[in-house]
Amino acid sequence: MRRILVLLLILAAAGTASAQQFAKTGVVNLTRVSQFYKDARAKAVEDLKASIQKDLDAMRDEIRGLVDQRAEAAKAGDNAKVQALDTQIQAKKAAFSDFGHAKQQELAAAGEALKNDTSFQKWLPQEIEQAAISKGFGLIINSSNPAVLWYGPDADITDDVIQRLQADLAR
Repeated sequence: MRRILVLLLILAAAGTASAQQFAKTGVVNLTRVSQFYKDARAKAVEDLKASIQKDLDAMRDEIRGLVDQRAEAAKAGDNAKVQALDTQIQAKKAAFSDFGHAKQQELAAAGEALKNDTSFQKWLPQEIEQAAISKGFGLIINSSNPAVLWYGPDADITDDVIQRLQADLAR
């Protein structure tokens, strides 16, 4: 008799434990996530700026090299080479100027795109959901401002509560 009583207590405890399972809850600091995204986007613009500057510096060095060659040719009295180098220098300066203007517009467009970027708002809920699912969370709360950001479909008990109320009201 004692064994049956112990077995019944164990079964009752197991039933109570499974009935009281809660959704695993996670937190995300949206302030940090937002700052990371902004920093990453700003870094991309800064990297573009540095790349353009590197290209401009290389073009400027090439022009300086041609100017030095022209000076040597002028010293040597090689007028044909001086004229050929003058033509090359003018073409390189025009290309430098055109390149600079085009890249200036590209940078301005990248800066404007950064200001008007709305992809974060589209991207964030999907990323939160995927991270939550991969970690087995049923509920995600913003740690810097406690609010529910995402919950799994099995976390919503609204229909269950309504059914219970319906049953109670039918009595």
